Amino acid sequence: MNTRLKPMTAADLPTVLATEAACYPEPWSQRIFQDCIEARSKGYRCHMLLLEEVVVGHAVLTIIAGEAELLNFCLHPSHQGFGLAGVYLAALIADLGEQGAAKIFLEVRRSNTPARRLYVAAGLQEIGVRKNYYPAEGGREDAVLMGADLISAAS
Repeated sequence: MNTRLKPMTAADLPTVLATEAACYPEPWSQRIFQDCIEARSKGYRCHMLLLEEVVVGHAVLTIIAGEAELLNFCLHPSHQGFGLAGVYLAALIADLGEQGAAKIFLEVRRSNTPARRLYVAAGLQEIGVRKNYYPAEGGREDAVLMGADLISAAS
């Protein structure tokens, strides 16, 4: 299986937006992705996830003062369930370590059990909850905060 990360550009946004809409009930807008791409000097990193040179997902992170935050991690539904998410997450974690990040943090919907299992398998632990953080059908949903030292997460 030939997988790799590549930097996201504005030309990638139609593909990114289609994948985003297929994955999330509240997808990010084109403006949000464009702002993240343009904010590299402020610590933002935007990646495309490729399998056999075909874009199958994307990720947006920040790295500030040695701490990384995974803001968006998305794998197209047609490629979910085959172990690719774990491969890509491991590649992102390795890349973050190479860029000098010592810790990683993220938020995930409480109801997103597959993602929470993925993050635990990658070495992240639940460290808190943000009550009523995400919009949800019929109200709001809690976000589970997760984090890890990258050295232990990568091993």
